[in-house]
Amino acid sequence: MEIDSPWFVRRRQIAPSMRLFCFPYSGGQAGFYAPWQAALGEEVEVCDIQLPGRGARIRETPLRSLDAVVDAVAPLIAEEDDVPFAVFGHSMGALLAFEVTRRLIHVYDRAPARLFVSGCEAPRLRSPGTMHLLSDAALVDELHRLNGTPQAVLANRELLQLFLPILRADFSIGGTYAYQAPAPLDVPITVLAGTRDPYTPHARVAPWLDESQRVGEVRWFHGDHFFIHSSQADVMACIEAALA
Repeated sequence: MEIDSPWFVRRRQIAPSMRLFCFPYSGGQAGFYAPWQAALGEEVEVCDIQLPGRGARIRETPLRSLDAVVDAVAPLIAEEDDVPFAVFGHSMGALLAFEVTRRLIHVYDRAPARLFVSGCEAPRLRSPGTMHLLSDAALVDELHRLNGTPQAVLANRELLQLFLPILRADFSIGGTYAYQAPAPLDVPITVLAGTRDPYTPHARVAPWLDESQRVGEVRWFHGDHFFIHSSQADVMACIEAALA
């Protein structure tokens, strides 16, 4: 993998026709999306967004607000103007992908070909979250429920001591997010959701489509909040078809 910016981790493709910027879920780091490169092929260059506090940036202080991430990432993506691009985000990453897309359009006049939002209720329906305020024990219980953190991490006290501050910062990004009603985007939106995701009720998924004036789609996948793991092949097929 190539790291040409602290924020971007990718394997450069020789002549891609599309670049897919991928934002992580809470506690996630660049590397999760790395297998997507082989699945999507050389036509699509997968570029992971690496947030501070993890991976090669482990010594950096994690950011705790969505605006801070958008301020840092949007101008960097705007500079990547050699090929068309799309934006993907799962859970917390969906909010980041949405707000970065808004910033790219309104400030930099750069619109993605498509916005993918995954595992997240529509932003206008969100209420302030409190997970970043939980005790360590209660937070670990929630991680067990989410089913996205390796058991080896949850069972290791030393790893948890490293992981929990990052997770709290990420949950703060989502928990303190304040939606401001914008004009609908001129970008098609593909919404991905898990059929058994307890954090994304079915009725709160489709309203994502109201954020765009273009025709979008909602796609359901078998699985819980981390259906992008359990149904990865189907998710890849969905993304590949939407980018074709």
